[in-house]
Amino acid sequence: MPHMQIKPSKALSGFIKHYLILENNASVVSSLRLFSDGNTGVVFCTDGTLATASINNKIDNLPDAFIYGQISGYRDIIGRGKAALFIVVFHPDGLKQLINLPASETRDQIVPFKDLFGVSGDMLAEALFNCKSATEKILLIEEFFMKILIDNWAPTDNLVTASIDYIVKKKGMTTISNLADFSGYHARHLERRFVDAVGLSPKRFCGIVRLHTFLKHFKSDSGDKNIAHYGYEAGYYDQAHLIREFKNITGITPSQYIRQANPLAVNFLQLLA
Repeated sequence: MPHMQIKPSKALSGFIKHYLILENNASVVSSLRLFSDGNTGVVFCTDGTLATASINNKIDNLPDAFIYGQISGYRDIIGRGKAALFIVVFHPDGLKQLINLPASETRDQIVPFKDLFGVSGDMLAEALFNCKSATEKILLIEEFFMKILIDNWAPTDNLVTASIDYIVKKKGMTTISNLADFSGYHARHLERRFVDAVGLSPKRFCGIVRLHTFLKHFKSDSGDKNIAHYGYEAGYYDQAHLIREFKNITGITPSQYIRQANPLAVNFLQLLA
């Protein structure tokens, strides 16, 4: 599945991290594994269909346009043959800033785009389905979100933004006590604000950032170092600690992740049978 990542305009760069374009030309049904990267997003499925399996194994089609909140762990999605996805990936607190909706309310939820944006959301989705190029799609999306920004923008929670930057700078290798010392706020107060803006606790967010630090180390080095070495560099005590935390977030082990032949994005895999 070819993919392309595009940066947003400067005006929206504080809210939108990037746009991700994925295309699958295969005709088979695919099992896709999505796990948290600490961000939320909007998915526009402009060709084909996506579905998800419930606990009782009932298959439910996903809307052609939907918002996904923070993912506590991972989610399995079924891709039915050919598909074209255009994904708006927000910064961890970007969606909260744009629409002033507590991030905790969308955690582990898939929300139809029209449920949050009504008729204008429906009109945007329809226009995107008729676009021929990524450039056209980005122009439409940026025009839409700029209007949202002007009409509904919520003041930035500087405490949360600074805490996110601190965690990312530390590559997830910090404690809540250190984060409280850095921010000057009590840990409980910080956690309440963080969950409201991001949808995850600071501790959980640290774990996700640390896992992606491990993946970056592993993918960027062409040497022959083993998994344990990269795990140690990313702050895991030993290989057992790495495997336990990795499986908790992704549902698979590091070795299973590495063996996947079709990574669509770092946190979106086409699972092997």
